[in-house]
Amino acid sequence: MTDRPETLKALLARFCGNSYEPRDAPSVSRADAIRQGDDPLNLLQYMAGLGMPVAGLDDLLAINADDGEEEIAASRVAEGIAVTVASGGNVNGSTAVPAVQYGDYAKIINNGTISSSSATSGAAAIQVGINSTVTNNGTLTAAAGTPAVAFVATGNTSTNGTFKNLGTAPTAVVGNILLGYNSGANVGTVINAFN
Repeated sequence: MTDRPETLKALLARFCGNSYEPRDAPSVSRADAIRQGDDPLNLLQYMAGLGMPVAGLDDLLAINADDGEEEIAASRVAEGIAVTVASGGNVNGSTAVPAVQYGDYAKIINNGTISSSSATSGAAAIQVGINSTVTNNGTLTAAAGTPAVAFVATGNTSTNGTFKNLGTAPTAVVGNILLGYNSGANVGTVINAFN
């Protein structure tokens, strides 16, 4: 590869030729590419040629940074680490992504308002991975046709998720709760304690 970055058209031609059929996507370990120089796709050199050198994960996160966005108590969480979020304020989503989104073993406690006003597919108010628990003590709403809470897993894997509604208002939860597959002892659980 030359010092000048390859155009997107040239990059696609190199990997797809004249065919637009789906291909297996080659992957590169970011850590190995940086630590050992193991970068067969020349992605690090490509990014450096665009004026965005990548020396670590923080550089990749900075590439996607938006100067106009507001982050409140944002922190990076390593893969495989359980996360607990306790919200007493308002979290409002209005785009095609969940308002609150975490991976496996998440524990979300809503003591305020979590809502999603987007009717676009994938715009759940809350989306979490397997073995997660979502507790609603406040107001949880989603636009018609989108889930208030979606527990997601890869393939036909059980989510083993738990949703607890302890909210006191008659409209504490508006939207569907998607628990995914039930398999063996790994089943989704819904507890509705509203009287």
